[in-house]
Amino acid sequence: MSKLFTLRPIGTVSSTCETSIDDDWEVIPVYISLDPEQFGGEALIGLDAFFAL
Repeated sequence: MSKLFTLRPIGTVSSTCETSIDDDWEVIPVYISLDPEQFGGEALIGLDAFFAL
């Protein structure tokens, strides 16, 4: 039996990269913007530690 579900975007990810090349992604800044109607600023607490090299 298959189940149906709905996906709802929670935000966007953007960067300054203007071309889609597969090289040096680790040096390109990326910005995460969560939908403020669904999340407050506390939702990003600790995210910087997750991406630390």
